[in-house]
Amino acid sequence: TVLEAPGGVDERDRRAREHAALTGAGLVPSSDHELVVAGQGTVGLEILEDVPGVEVVFVPTGGGGLLAGVCLAARDLPVRDVGVEPADARRYALSLDRGTPVVVPPSRTIADGLRGQRPGAVTLPVIADRVDDLVGVTDDAIAHAAALLRRAGVHAEPSGAVALAGALQSGFTGTAAVVVSGGNTAEALTSTGLAA
Repeated sequence: TVLEAPGGVDERDRRAREHAALTGAGLVPSSDHELVVAGQGTVGLEILEDVPGVEVVFVPTGGGGLLAGVCLAARDLPVRDVGVEPADARRYALSLDRGTPVVVPPSRTIADGLRGQRPGAVTLPVIADRVDDLVGVTDDAIAHAAALLRRAGVHAEPSGAVALAGALQSGFTGTAAVVVSGGNTAEALTSTGLAA
């Protein structure tokens, strides 16, 4: 059964918690859970194994599970971890700047998988302790990065192109890895029958 929740991601999450409590269902958060962070951290382990000299890893940052996992995977290595957030959904950057969790208003970014409004209780302490930088990118930069990926044969959704947008914006010239995540492109959704 699919239940729709109008409003932002924060409202969706509140309604999901209520539904789980009412029905006794188990709630599996998309990012804010120790096991989810550990699972997403395997991306970092694969990068470090495949590119042992990597100097910086750019990670798309929505709920924070992927960034927290990559930070933990690289914790004992001289690797810079850079989280990349949409410019109008910078809950992690704002939270770190203010030293307390910040809730942002619902975002309209094209990176719809990164529209969360509050940092996670599990992910925020890990990110605060281990991330080297958090950068924000505009929708124009995200669209440009997605177009570059498409030309290279990688059909990533805008949320998956955010890290490349951050890498391009940084001008970094050493050995870098860019995490391209998310497969909810219009083409992929159409082929599975999920597109409207």
